[in-house]
Amino acid sequence: MSARVIRRRVRAVVDRGDAGITLMELVVSMVLTAIVSAMTVGILLSVNSSTNDSTDRTVNTGDARSTIQDWTAYLRVADGKTAGVKTNRFEWVTSNDMLFYADLYNRTVTNLTATGAPTMIWLRLDSHGVLIEEQFPSTATAGTAPRLCRRMVTGVSTPYGPLFTPYDDSRGSMSGDVLGTAPAASAGCQQLPVTVPSQTNKPDPAALANQQDIASVQVDFVVRDTSGKHPLEFTSLAVLPLLGGV
Repeated sequence: MSARVIRRRVRAVVDRGDAGITLMELVVSMVLTAIVSAMTVGILLSVNSSTNDSTDRTVNTGDARSTIQDWTAYLRVADGKTAGVKTNRFEWVTSNDMLFYADLYNRTVTNLTATGAPTMIWLRLDSHGVLIEEQFPSTATAGTAPRLCRRMVTGVSTPYGPLFTPYDDSRGSMSGDVLGTAPAASAGCQQLPVTVPSQTNKPDPAALANQQDIASVQVDFVVRDTSGKHPLEFTSLAVLPLLGGV
């Protein structure tokens, strides 16, 4: 008798163990799985976004640092179209656009003391918020293609003042002075849109006189990542070389 009772109880336990899970248990399991999956995806997306932002800032910061170093270096060797003479060292200087000449690629290996024609340098903030650098021969006229064009930095703005601020030798700002007129803003690399004033028959005499008083130029801009966040300001002052007068 006791043996039959034991067998019945064992069979009941086994039967209950084979019955599987209930519908409620299945629903709870699915809900928990969905919550854990959503949390995992959210964490992965957050980490990926943070990584992209960090990479983006690193690249933009590197580009901005390289830009401000290069541009101030050009200004520190700014020269006139006639070597050593201030006249026509600048063609125009506006808040976001500047064209001048610099002693680049104007010496040969065989004669380092001889100075050839300077290089025309056109620096600007274009209509898409990109810093653009173009280099032309010193004799370039309207329609001339640049021999070098670089898109330096994207996502640029100037919330704290102009991109270019010229100063005289007493460190007085010349932003309000007549310093020439730049072409209309455009996007990206382009051919030289106008013949520069020094090559025209009627350059602006006030601009020509004021340009010779420029002793230094400050470059100042802010860069952001592609999300428009994390602004970083870059600024540098370039002192121009002393040259003779007219």
